[in-house]
Amino acid sequence: MSRRALPVRPTVKTHVCRIIMRLEVHDRTQAVVVAHQNKLVTPGSEPPKRGSDGFR
Repeated sequence: MSRRALPVRPTVKTHVCRIIMRLEVHDRTQAVVVAHQNKLVTPGSEPPKRGSDGFR
């Protein structure tokens, strides 16, 4: 049975770069600020817990 692999570093970098471009900001810090301003994330929120199989 195959398992879904966790994203590798280049994939994560690609996603981060696309987010930065779409938000029209210059870096990850600015992307976080925009996310907070638009209530896309809340301060101190925890990411969803992963199940025992590694999936959400």
